[in-house]
Amino acid sequence: MSEYRGGVTDKSQLVLQLPEDAFVDFDAMVAFEDSLIEALGQNHEVDGHDIGSGEINFFILTNAPADALDVVRRILASSGVAPSAIRVAVRAIGSGDYEVLWPEGDTRPFAIL
Repeated sequence: MSEYRGGVTDKSQLVLQLPEDAFVDFDAMVAFEDSLIEALGQNHEVDGHDIGSGEINFFILTNAPADALDVVRRILASSGVAPSAIRVAVRAIGSGDYEVLWPEGDTRPFAIL
């Protein structure tokens, strides 16, 4: 996994980006978000989602993006969502520049549309 350049104590925003059709319906998407909230617990804060332009983005506020990504990857593994459809990026709060963490080696620009 790529090492995020922000400091461990820096507040960061982790973004999970999936295609809008990754879930069979809205209830399945909400259930996925609920599983994120439960699994990430008190160490990270799920800060909601947005849907549009063919994408669903889930936002997580964290001081430890690599730890949060490890938890997210475990949830995704049991979610039924195709791993190739998911991108995860991080940025320091206050910065507009995202760094893609997953999939490793993904050099495409990351944007929230």
